[in-house]
Amino acid sequence: MIITDDAEGGAPYARPPMSTRDRRRTRANRLDERHAAAIALVSGVVAAFADASPTGSPWVDRPLVGLVVGVVTWAAASASWWAVSAAAGVAAVAAIDPLLTLIGALGFVGGLWIGVRRRDLATARCLVAAVALNVLVRLELEGFLGSSAIVGIAVGAMLFVIGIRRRSQPIRHAVRTAVGGVLTLVVLAVIGFALTATSARASLTNGQRLATEGIAELGRGNFEAASARFAEAGQAFARASTHLERPWAFPSRLVPVVAQNADVLTDLADAAGDSSSQLGASLGEINPDSLRLTEGRIDLDAIEAIAGPLSDVQIALEALDATVANADSPWLVKPIQSRIASLTEDIDSNEQQLENAVTAAELGPQLLGRDGPRRYLIMFTTPAESRGLGGFMGNFAEIEVVDGQVSVTRFGRSSDLNAGGPDPTSRVVTGPQDWLDQWGRYGFRDGTGTTGTVPWSNITMSPHFPSTAQVVAELYPQSGGSPLDGVFAMDPYVISALLAFTGPVQIEGTNQELDTTNVVDFLLKDQYLVGEGAERVDLLEQVSAVTINRMLEGALPSPVELAESLGELALQGRLVGWSANADEEALFDAVELSGGMPALDGGDGVAVVLNNAAANKIDVYLERQLVYRDWPDLRHTGGHVDKHRARRWASRIRHWQRDRPATRDEPDAGLDLHGSARPLGEPGRRAAHGGDWTGAGVEYGQGAGHDPTR
Repeated sequence: MIITDDAEGGAPYARPPMSTRDRRRTRANRLDERHAAAIALVSGVVAAFADASPTGSPWVDRPLVGLVVGVVTWAAASASWWAVSAAAGVAAVAAIDPLLTLIGALGFVGGLWIGVRRRDLATARCLVAAVALNVLVRLELEGFLGSSAIVGIAVGAMLFVIGIRRRSQPIRHAVRTAVGGVLTLVVLAVIGFALTATSARASLTNGQRLATEGIAELGRGNFEAASARFAEAGQAFARASTHLERPWAFPSRLVPVVAQNADVLTDLADAAGDSSSQLGASLGEINPDSLRLTEGRIDLDAIEAIAGPLSDVQIALEALDATVANADSPWLVKPIQSRIASLTEDIDSNEQQLENAVTAAELGPQLLGRDGPRRYLIMFTTPAESRGLGGFMGNFAEIEVVDGQVSVTRFGRSSDLNAGGPDPTSRVVTGPQDWLDQWGRYGFRDGTGTTGTVPWSNITMSPHFPSTAQVVAELYPQSGGSPLDGVFAMDPYVISALLAFTGPVQIEGTNQELDTTNVVDFLLKDQYLVGEGAERVDLLEQVSAVTINRMLEGALPSPVELAESLGELALQGRLVGWSANADEEALFDAVELSGGMPALDGGDGVAVVLNNAAANKIDVYLERQLVYRDWPDLRHTGGHVDKHRARRWASRIRHWQRDRPATRDEPDAGLDLHGSARPLGEPGRRAAHGGDWTGAGVEYGQGAGHDPTR
């Protein structure tokens, strides 16, 4: 018992003995607060330059991290030796950087030394805590999102609580008051953000919906509707931005996680509003109707006029995409993440299409003869007689374009080209070499290096149009034609689509009027019931010529509507095109008009190429079924399968071809069809009465292939 004087009267009184907890707290309080504050200040400054980003804003993160680390370092001056040792040990173990691991290990040793000395050593405790916290604030754990933050916050909270509990009563009271005030401010900041986000939600949702509709309309080429949607979206985003920038929303920028969501919503609303308004204005300058074909002419000045606005649209959309991409953060709450992902997907799905439109506007004038006359060949094919490209070429048209004026300079049959040129027996095809290796023996290169007498009958045997078009461009001038700048091919389904714009055509010599409902059946089947061969060719020529002439008379819609109508046919390979100009050919490839075989990019692939070898027109009546199965051929892999080495595989392809039975809808199906022509490569042999010969070429792998076999 300790005897002391009464504070007022001087009378002695007995003070009870101190508890173990009070003695420890008294020893812990034997520290120089100035030293602890100095170490805490240095620790906070060093931590401020770490890459920790609790709010996503460097101007907030550096002082916030420095303040928190400094305060915890100061509190840890009175923490237990084992607490600062544990903090340093966790930091050493969690650190990935070897240097940070070494620093943490030194801190751990320092903490153990304090424990061995069994002395207060408050300054040393503060230093060990400073080392541990600065290692923890630089952690880059590869686990789940926020794992580094969780470890750092847990260790820091432990040091802070243990240290403050061992401080004097006045300090503990002051700290509790400060912590309570901070928590109150955080709650108020979160409530402020919640109020602004709630008030802005309707405008944000409406803006996103309108922007999505605008992107969809832009993808469909409806520029007027897209302009209106984007203009409305810009206004909606502007209203949302006004709500999000209310004064009571700013404190939320200081609260980790909440700050990221607040910044993203504000930045996204601002950028989306600006981009949407710019998109609306730029799209409003585009008039696709000015691009219509009028009396065989396309206004090249109108094409050049839309290039600028289209480029502005592309820039605005790219800016919006960049803003959305930068706004994406792993700390965002799921509803915001979902909206960002949805908007990103909408933009990305139309980015290539817009880029193609910009390129088309830039290249359009030169394609249409701005820099000099352009000459193109159109090949009319028919699937009634199978070819690798889709069908036999029966007719062709030569088109000349001069400064936007389009005219037909020649129309003819494949037989005209077979017999054309100064000397049909001296025509030479020099490439492409892989095309000649595969198809040269079918009339394109004989023993003397020249073509046969009917190369144009087999010109569409290859399924790869870019190579076929190069052969056409080389062979056409030798067959009585002029040098070509490009080649196109279309089948009866394309003619049917064009008739929807040009109107029906009347066939001379018959009572037949052809329109979209019957032209395909007529060209593939019914025409073979009209007259003999020469007369049928005249009918084909009439349909093709009238359709082309109607197009040049200006019966076509705007390019946007035309592309929408013909796009699916291009995807099916029924409409293909090639240009001798590399940039223009790249555009054709981008819009999937090139008709090329797909690039495998190191993967596996197989293509079955069918060519009618009997020169008849009965393929439309035949059904085919293809079954493809593949399995490793163990004979070539040493009895086991190695997916990295086993490149030789055995494949089995079944091909059925039979007459379809007659039905009420198709009474001519199953008729006694005539196959009377000589099979390709089989002199003296003919197909049986009602039969057919088909060449099935199998190509597989990366450019590898088998020669066609029957």
